[in-house]
Amino acid sequence: MSLAILGDEQPKWRPTEYSYGRWGSEMRLRFPIVKLLDYQWEALESSENPFAVVVMAHRKTQETNQASGERLQWKLRLIKGLYNRGYNRQDILEIFGILDRMMRLPEELELTLRDELKRFEEEKQMPYITSIERIGRQEGRQEGRQEERQDIIRSFLVSRFGTIDEELEAIVTPLTELPTPEFSNLLLSLSILSREELLTRFR
Repeated sequence: MSLAILGDEQPKWRPTEYSYGRWGSEMRLRFPIVKLLDYQWEALESSENPFAVVVMAHRKTQETNQASGERLQWKLRLIKGLYNRGYNRQDILEIFGILDRMMRLPEELELTLRDELKRFEEEKQMPYITSIERIGRQEGRQEGRQEERQDIIRSFLVSRFGTIDEELEAIVTPLTELPTPEFSNLLLSLSILSREELLTRFR
């Protein structure tokens, strides 16, 4: 039996057959399809099937293609949800591996993700993910960090306020010079801070 899993973003695209031919001969294959867009979000959240988490990650990866900050929040939420679903260590690591490759983040946001996961796993007393060697290898990478931070901050500010005027531009550099723990906390709270709060703290 053949089954086609469609992960595209076009609701009406639903092919059910494939054919090819040559020299007057033709081969035709009919198959059922599974459209990932058809899954209801509430049903995915309540499902005990690990594949549901992968579908959720796929959907949010598509939705946050131009929004790294939002993707960070969803990646954290989905990873934390692995523990709350009661999966064992091996299941968590395997699903995390899929989510991590799927939901790519800029390096600075990966460090933010690492810091938040470390705190979360310490609370849960389950140091699964932060013990992975992949995360440890990121510690020494410094080249381009300042410019990357500036790009991230500007992206967050545009997403939050629609545009960056002179007053907001003036706080970009002070924000990028924050120590990594403070910078990570800032990124996690930037979506709720008002313009006045930001200008008061960093101008």
